[in-house]
Amino acid sequence: MGELVVAIDTSGSCFGTGTMTRFVSELAGVIEQVNPERVRVLYWDTEVSGNQVFENGQFAVANVKPTGGGGTRVDVVFDYLREKRISPQAVVVLTDGEVGSEWGRSDWPTLWAVVGKNRAPYGVTLNIEE
Repeated sequence: MGELVVAIDTSGSCFGTGTMTRFVSELAGVIEQVNPERVRVLYWDTEVSGNQVFENGQFAVANVKPTGGGGTRVDVVFDYLREKRISPQAVVVLTDGEVGSEWGRSDWPTLWAVVGKNRAPYGVTLNIEE
């Protein structure tokens, strides 16, 4: 796989909690199983507040630097990718699913890993436990 984007919800309900720990664990698992050439990790709340790129297996949990802590608008992830002309093969969104009506529109295959029972209105939703 070429580039994979993993967008981590760093809104106030997730940032600095056990949910964030779970998200980082899921991120490590995705990288290990998929083994993409490049992983772009986006941290988002009401904006994309951080962007880290890990190439060719150079990922380490200790290097993950989440930023955020504000409200929640996942549509900013897809707007950011379009604005920056980033075209991944797929997008994985890690969230608690508390995004209101601001799900946005993805131009890429999208997997939603959602803590709890919420479901995304498009793409594939995988519900995970905290």
